[in-house]
Amino acid sequence: MRRRDISTTIPVRRRDRRRHRSRRAPPQGGALRGFTLIETLVALVVLALLVAVAVPTYREHTTRARRTDAKLALLAAAAAQERHFLDGNAYAPNLAELGVGASSRQGHYALDVEAVSTVAFVLRATPAIGGAQEDDGPLRLDSMGDGSWDHDSDGVYGCTWEDALRYRPRC
Repeated sequence: MRRRDISTTIPVRRRDRRRHRSRRAPPQGGALRGFTLIETLVALVVLALLVAVAVPTYREHTTRARRTDAKLALLAAAAAQERHFLDGNAYAPNLAELGVGASSRQGHYALDVEAVSTVAFVLRATPAIGGAQEDDGPLRLDSMGDGSWDHDSDGVYGCTWEDALRYRPRC
């Protein structure tokens, strides 16, 4: 027995052949184009989650990079202090005698000589007022090479430089 093609025997209305999501007629070239409201809202929620994670991480990264700028400036000033000591058998009481600038290379920290004696010195980098690091604590370097950081600006240098450069300091 031969099978008959059903599509030729049963009339199908034109309206039933359309397969699209809306009640509007599709454009003449093919299917509908665009996004539904739900698809757009899902995309916005995903984007908002990415931004909520990315922005704080980026800010923390830039803060740590600026602290590195202060650390490099302190190390350069300490090297200049040691050269000054070799030349004159005394440490310089200010940065002008060392020929070192009063701020870090990027200008986020101000440098100064906190204390000096005949056998030791302490250098400090404080965040520039009105700058991007204004809420950050100062960094300090002594003549023994010990770096410390006052993370909450209370005058207690309880953190090391390694703590200052971590993502989440533990001090």
